[in-house]
Amino acid sequence: MKTLYKYVAKEFIFPFLIGIVGFIIFVSVEVLYQLSSIIVQNHVSILNLFALIYYYIPQFISMGMPVGVLLAIFWVLSNFSSRRELMAFQVHGINLKRIVIPFLMVSLILSIFTYLIANFVVPSFSTQASNYLEKYVYHSSFPSVQTNTFFKAGNNYFYVNSFDPKTEQFGSVMISNLSGNDVT
Repeated sequence: MKTLYKYVAKEFIFPFLIGIVGFIIFVSVEVLYQLSSIIVQNHVSILNLFALIYYYIPQFISMGMPVGVLLAIFWVLSNFSSRRELMAFQVHGINLKRIVIPFLMVSLILSIFTYLIANFVVPSFSTQASNYLEKYVYHSSFPSVQTNTFFKAGNNYFYVNSFDPKTEQFGSVMISNLSGNDVT
């Protein structure tokens, strides 16, 4: 049985990789399509586009794992059927339910991997993607906050009397809104 499990797992790898890479390419093109008007308006360079896609790849991988697994299972079982390997397994007394075990083992390992990526890698990369989008696509960056400083964000002016960078807490903040004729 060990040989069968290794064989099925080995047959699983290539279609899984094709499925996940295809999904990543498809979703990357979709994201670029959705951002295309913004990209053209703000004259974003190709290097910045690739950097932006780089920050989204962990999210795409975590979304694409189930797609890759499903494609790989269908692909492997279809190949086994077309090459009459399923019939050969049955002739040799191997129950077809035993063929499912390697799929379950690989799927369990990939589920754990997906969980780890989705909960530990994706949040930090999503934050970096948002910051990168603001800085290099929208060309706006949030000013660094310091004690006793004024800075502008949109129609608002901010005065920060005190700021502790360790705890990220503000003290005595004044916000002035300059929309229209009134100052609030």
